[in-house]
Amino acid sequence: MAALRDAIFMLNPEDLEREKQRLRESIDADAVERRLRDDFLYFVRRCRRRIPSPKVLAARISRVVALFGAIKDAKVRTPASRCHPLARAH
Repeated sequence: MAALRDAIFMLNPEDLEREKQRLRESIDADAVERRLRDDFLYFVRRCRRRIPSPKVLAARISRVVALFGAIKDAKVRTPASRCHPLARAH
């Protein structure tokens, strides 16, 4: 569900850049990029989120469905994406 949440609610680009700049004052730029890759939750906790435009949102949700769509739901033994109403809309 975190992937779907991250697809729907993007980090605010200004907040993200501000937080990266703040980190660059104490660690090097490569370490900031590693932190963004390895500790995304750090940025989630410090940046506002926004919903992207409908076109971008549809593309982001489609990528999540493509990535996780074949995973079977443990209870009903069908692809989990069939159980989710947003996935059925595509």
